[in-house]
Amino acid sequence: METRTGQTPPWPQQVFDNLWLLAGAAIVFFVLSYLAWGMIDLLTIPVGGAAP
Repeated sequence: METRTGQTPPWPQQVFDNLWLLAGAAIVFFVLSYLAWGMIDLLTIPVGGAAP
């Protein structure tokens, strides 16, 4: 994708222009955010606990 001046647009503009790249970036973002959320959730569980 080249503009009239012969320069390629910056990479964020290329992502926004390509629907499949935008969808892939969204999927990667949500997978990474859910993994991080899950790891934080697991690491905040107290060790031990009361046994019945």
